[in-house]
Amino acid sequence: MSCSGKTLSYILIVAFLGVLVYSLFLYNQSNNVPQVPLNQVVDEVKNGQVQKVTIDGQNLTINLKDGKTQKSVIESQTSFTQILTDSKIDLASVEIDVKNTSANSNWIAIISGILPVILIAGFIYLMLRSAQAGNTRALSFGQSRARLLGAGQTKVKFSDVAGLEEPKQELLEVVEFLKNPQKFRRLGAEIPKGVLLIGPPGTGKCLTGETKILTNKGLISIKDIPKYFYVDNKHRVYGAKIVSLDIDKKKNILTPASHWYNLGEQKTIKIKTRMGHSIEGTPEHPIVILGKDGNFTFKRLDQIEEGDYTLIRYATETYGNLRQIPNKDTAYLLGFLSGDGNLTIKNRITYSTANPKISAFIKNYLKKNFNYSPIKSRDREYDWIISRRDIVKKIFAYGLLPVYSKDKEIPDSVLLAPKEIVVSFLQGLFDSDGSVDKRGVIEFSSSSKKLVDSVNLLLLNLGIVSKRRNKVKKYNGKLHYILNISGDFADIFYQKLGFRLAEGKKQILESYLKQRGLPNPNINLIFNQGERIAKVYNFAQENGLKPLKDLGEGYCKNLYRYISGERTPSLMMLKKLLSKLQTRIPQIEKLPEFAYLKSLAFSGFFFSPVTSIQKKKNVVYDFTVPKYHNFIGNGFVSHNTLLAKAVAGEAEVPFFSISASEFVEMFVGVGAARVRDLFEKAKRNAPSIIFIDELDAIGRLRGSGLGGSHDEREQTLNQILVEMDGFETDTNVIIMAATNRPDVLDPALLRPGRFDRRVVLDLPDLKERKAILEIYTKNKPMAFGVDLEKIARSTAGFSGADLKNLANEAAILAARSNKKKIEMANLEEAIEKVLLGPERKSRVLSKKEKEITAYHEAGHAVVAKFLPNCDPVHKVSIISRGLALGYTWNLPSEDRHLRSKSKFEDDIASLLGGRVAEKLRFQEVTTGAENDLRQATKMARAMVTDYGMSEKLGSATWGEKEELTFLGKEIAEHKTYSEEIAALIDKEVSSIIKKAENRAKEILIKNKKIWYKL
Repeated sequence: MSCSGKTLSYILIVAFLGVLVYSLFLYNQSNNVPQVPLNQVVDEVKNGQVQKVTIDGQNLTINLKDGKTQKSVIESQTSFTQILTDSKIDLASVEIDVKNTSANSNWIAIISGILPVILIAGFIYLMLRSAQAGNTRALSFGQSRARLLGAGQTKVKFSDVAGLEEPKQELLEVVEFLKNPQKFRRLGAEIPKGVLLIGPPGTGKCLTGETKILTNKGLISIKDIPKYFYVDNKHRVYGAKIVSLDIDKKKNILTPASHWYNLGEQKTIKIKTRMGHSIEGTPEHPIVILGKDGNFTFKRLDQIEEGDYTLIRYATETYGNLRQIPNKDTAYLLGFLSGDGNLTIKNRITYSTANPKISAFIKNYLKKNFNYSPIKSRDREYDWIISRRDIVKKIFAYGLLPVYSKDKEIPDSVLLAPKEIVVSFLQGLFDSDGSVDKRGVIEFSSSSKKLVDSVNLLLLNLGIVSKRRNKVKKYNGKLHYILNISGDFADIFYQKLGFRLAEGKKQILESYLKQRGLPNPNINLIFNQGERIAKVYNFAQENGLKPLKDLGEGYCKNLYRYISGERTPSLMMLKKLLSKLQTRIPQIEKLPEFAYLKSLAFSGFFFSPVTSIQKKKNVVYDFTVPKYHNFIGNGFVSHNTLLAKAVAGEAEVPFFSISASEFVEMFVGVGAARVRDLFEKAKRNAPSIIFIDELDAIGRLRGSGLGGSHDEREQTLNQILVEMDGFETDTNVIIMAATNRPDVLDPALLRPGRFDRRVVLDLPDLKERKAILEIYTKNKPMAFGVDLEKIARSTAGFSGADLKNLANEAAILAARSNKKKIEMANLEEAIEKVLLGPERKSRVLSKKEKEITAYHEAGHAVVAKFLPNCDPVHKVSIISRGLALGYTWNLPSEDRHLRSKSKFEDDIASLLGGRVAEKLRFQEVTTGAENDLRQATKMARAMVTDYGMSEKLGSATWGEKEELTFLGKEIAEHKTYSEEIAALIDKEVSSIIKKAENRAKEILIKNKKIWYKL
């Protein structure tokens, strides 16, 4: 609504309220004054009691001398003064005031008549304005609100979506048709017009858990996201902001992430670059590479080839705000001890240093903070020992990990800390285990791969690119991991980090940097830019550049080599060259090629060719970053988005997106008009894709008369059906839709020619459930003896979110019991809590009821034990849960997709075991078996009417069920058989129940001792 519309509405509301208040005021005022007869007024005037009389038409207001006020009324055409004269009253004895109210009365009458008309007209006007789509399009209810992404704007491809191989094969036909429809039409083929996506979220491209990503809290492994941010049972993540790359502007953007997924174990591909950077993800996971044309492009891991130039993002300068480490000196100490410190078996910290400054620093630190002096080792000249346990404990609390050399890693207290803490920690680390030679090559080495990899990523964040390599040590034959920093980045290391107390190393580095001339041309090369450099150089010459004079001989020589392809420019050289050209010729910055080269040189990119590709298998995770669809993982730019958009991106066609609920309004016909408008737009932009989310909002079964049947919704659905089928066979418009309720959709939507392609994601099977449980319990302390496979077997039908909730409930139960680890009993109780509800130990049962319940549940257990097709009995309890007084829990040994007749018969016998037990033990039955009887009868009737398991009735189904369309519930059954068949069905159901009851009775009598003992 516009400002003028809002102003008018405010005016109308105020006017209405004013009239209402005025009327109420007059009404209340008039009601508060008593009314008296006219003769009483005359008597009061005669007796001298009246001070003043006010005449207002026929109304008299009498003010008495005692301060009271009265009202009275005279007849029309009668004069009050004449009445007083006739009563022989002196008019001078009372003050008489006559008001002329005819004008006011006229205005009130006019306003009272016009105001309701104005209010009604204003309401209609506002209603019409609210329906407008714009100032110039009145009553445009029928305008579609679909969001459009034009061809080429949807950059998402199938390579951005991991897994889902079979669904993508289905969708590839759609892509090929949109790209080349004539290929199909030559053979008379018609591509399906509708694709229905069914299933939970969370399937997409993904990375292994050790991949570290940059967040608003610092550097975090992707698997640890739930540790630092809240993730709900729908996979939505709250508070997490991820460093993304704006591909067009070449800038880092801190973007909120919407979802985080754990997708279990999958096939993966690990690539490693010449500089030692690596990333591992699903084959379809896309990363940014530098194409042969010198442009950025996404390429999936299974399409990466050796020699491809991967894009590494550095100098992101994104840090956390965790203040677990109090100051820079403490951070430096932790860094030094992470390099040269060791935890001995006696819970002491030992460190080694021959540097007097470092030794003095540690002594001073310990003295100042703990009033303690380290102990010199008797055996080794440069070894020192910190033996006081409270100091060791405090240092561990700061984040030092009590592990040996090969298991060292950077603690979270550093990864999530502010910049000054990270810098101080790295200074301590390089002062201890770092070195530098006369060539200016800085080296850091460790036997811990995790430590080296984390140092590498922290250096990248600071803007220092290092080369990672491995080396076997001669003295012990063990593998060491090494980082080398050289060339341009040695200079950056000195400026941003440097050696703090290791003076000898510092002097060597300073000496090298002073002697160095031009930047090292072999470090941080910018590939495939020869053509752009040539255009920039030609433009500069055309605008007055004199190469030798303005640039110098060295730069000219290198320029010719870059253009010819003989050499590749380094980042530092390109920066200096571009700066010189811009200073000499300012207008060059408007040249697109110059702007692109400048974005490469100054935006923090590093390019490293792929040297190895390995196929593996690992647990993978995924992030959804809605706006920029990418995040930084291990320095690599990784992409993500939706499968529906991937189809449009793959086919490079316009993409229309709308929610089904946006079609429906209160006015019949609006939804149908919007559908027509949407399809007209899509046809104008054909070939194109229309994506309708939550299709069940308008696609439910028509004409049911139940659950909210709605003429507007049905007309909208009719229009969609017409548009999808219609009379035009050559329109290249594909409709994709999503729903999690395919069971309630109108059959006309699902017939061939409409949504006849369905992409379905099933719930996890036994193996997948175990893998998911392993992930969700990975960061939880599990007690010895926890069998996750057993838990997985007992959770058939659980989704990934259910399993996560199960693990969380188990942790809560363990914490409430003051346990330090989660035990098997906690997990089993969590399953019971999820399935049956919490225990109700407070429910009071009589001794008799407890006895009946005990024999009842024992009857279930014994019968199930001695029947071969029943699931094994896992637990029997007489503690109330939910509405049940007790329960017997059977644990399936495997997932089942088919059930045999013998399985049904054994299960029915087991269900009746409780009732039979009551009858045998107490010679009567109770209401406790109500649910058992209901389930047994339902199962027996299904055997007869649905599964054809009756010998007398044969292989046929009997009856047609009617379900509540909007709830998916059965509400009636149509009899399609005679009364004789109905009687036979009842007889067969009764026979199955009776036979099962006799079997249960036989087992209990035969095993009476076991039953009674149980």
